[in-house]
Amino acid sequence: MNGNNDLEPNLVANVIEAEKVGSNERVDIVVQLSRAPHHVVYGKSAKSTGLDGDWSGVRRYCLTQSPSKKKIKSQPVASSDAPPNHGSSHTLSDFLRWGMENYPARHYMVVIGDHGQGFAGTGFDYLHKDVLDPGELKEALAQSPVKPDVVMMDACEMGAVEIAYQIREQAGILIASEEIIGLGGLPHRQLLEYLQQNPHSSPTQLARQIVSIASEDTINSVDRGKDPATEQLAALRLDRTPAMVESIADLGKALAKSKVSGARLKEIIGDTQSFNLGSQRKPDCDYRDLGHFATLLQDECDDPVVQEAAALVRKTLKAVVLENHCSGEEVSDGNGLSVYLPPHAIEANPKRTAPNGKSVIAISDFTYEQTDFDQATGWSKWLRAKLK
Repeated sequence: MNGNNDLEPNLVANVIEAEKVGSNERVDIVVQLSRAPHHVVYGKSAKSTGLDGDWSGVRRYCLTQSPSKKKIKSQPVASSDAPPNHGSSHTLSDFLRWGMENYPARHYMVVIGDHGQGFAGTGFDYLHKDVLDPGELKEALAQSPVKPDVVMMDACEMGAVEIAYQIREQAGILIASEEIIGLGGLPHRQLLEYLQQNPHSSPTQLARQIVSIASEDTINSVDRGKDPATEQLAALRLDRTPAMVESIADLGKALAKSKVSGARLKEIIGDTQSFNLGSQRKPDCDYRDLGHFATLLQDECDDPVVQEAAALVRKTLKAVVLENHCSGEEVSDGNGLSVYLPPHAIEANPKRTAPNGKSVIAISDFTYEQTDFDQATGWSKWLRAKLK
């Protein structure tokens, strides 16, 4: 949990909420929580979270059960006054190594609580002005002593094909959202309660239930007049992403050779389900649903080669998506996995903003062309050719 940014109070609250469940003889809940100094998170504001003493640094816990609403009652099993750089792969890999060596288990689920921006990464660290880009995420997971069965991103917009394909060999299942996730994050208490009550669940069963529980929590939150945590969450089989990505590469080639005009393609892109609808920030507003894009191409493009390629993308996508829930009307065409699809050529070095809207705080120089997905499909090349 990266509290070296403005999510710090929410992540502390998530740990306190997780303590309502705590570890038992079958399930260890192990947490690394970083908290940046007050001025990094709040500037000159005198604001205080009022949570757990407002300490700064990093602490590791094996959570015990506690009913507290303001304090983390579990005793740290390791700590430091210096918060680590969450934009570095070492921070995640070191925690995974430590956790797996000290708390061995039959199955592992890794949960990352942070900001997220699809291919722009996660691990937005305002203290070290760094970002964990997809290449570094892959590196960190690859250094894990045991391949995690499930990686769950409690971070916005990480349900992207660029992320899923990047870590295809480093984990079994990815749970993530195409959409933004509310500040409160996913319902950790309910998810952990299910795990404790069903410790023998297979990773597949657990992943399905997590998506269902989170969806139900969102519906209940809306019914109570609260903002939804996330309107869309999906569980994705990573070992099936290569076949899907191959079909996407074929679709790109078909579109590049087709007589579909750039203007018509822009219209189809504009009609494709997008996310973070209230924002015009880049790249957030240009993530679009892969399945919906393929459906529109199949239905509205008169090139039979493109139609056939689009149908294959839809088929391989369905094989990847284990579970997908869309509970909001505005994301009703979400099929579980987004792709970066701007109505213009993908820039080599696009101007991007950090999740707080200030690029000077934490930004990565990682480019789209560096993703495994783009290198495998030539996605940016054919878009550039069509939309120049």
